[in-house]
Amino acid sequence: MNPDVLIGLGDHPVLDFVNSLAFSADGPIELIADGWSYLRWLQLTGLVGTAEREALPARFGSEELDRIAVAAVELREWLRPRIGAWAGGSSTVPDEPTLSRLNGLLATD
Repeated sequence: MNPDVLIGLGDHPVLDFVNSLAFSADGPIELIADGWSYLRWLQLTGLVGTAEREALPARFGSEELDRIAVAAVELREWLRPRIGAWAGGSSTVPDEPTLSRLNGLLATD
């Protein structure tokens, strides 16, 4: 299976981000395995254009891009259960610590 076909199924980049770890009969499919695949994911979701994707490696370098990808995966894994609870109808989500962390992330560039 071409993992690129999984991007866009959620009809929103946030849903595609949360689902960037997909599952098939053959096992998990990690769409953000490293910095390069994260850049590809960002482009396929429309969050960066081709020119931006091509410029970012020169700006950050391969090791930094890998660290950014690891941070993105950590955020995704932190979000998954919270979004699952919210989608399941939990009235306690999002709670204040969740909102505080998300607002802190949004306040940075």
